Amino acid sequence: MREPTFGQLVRASLRTVGRAFAAFGDGGLEGRVDFGALKALAELVPTQAAFWQPFCQRHRNNRRGQSYELVGVSGGAVFGPVPLCLLPWLVWGGRLGVGEHRVSGAGCWQVTLLA
Repeated sequence: MREPTFGQLVRASLRTVGRAFAAFGDGGLEGRVDFGALKALAELVPTQAAFWQPFCQRHRNNRRGQSYELVGVSGGAVFGPVPLCLLPWLVWGGRLGVGEHRVSGAGCWQVTLLA
């Protein structure tokens, strides 16, 4: 994702938080959470401003003996208006980290509420 949308960030958060609940909670969230409705709602949230910057860094997987280029973005964006029911998902997705390279410190973010 070179310029992640709010919907992309929420979908990634839903996957990560859902897996965490399945692994460490009292079971999966299927049937208890309407993921489709949350995703549809997230897709409606517009980007008001974005200041993403691409970055690349070498990463070495010592266990597999492989090295590769990690490509991503840093910076941020202003989204809104955001339905309050999406904020916990987004906050926990950022805390846990999303994507394939979260073990390398990628895929984490902080949420700041603007007045």
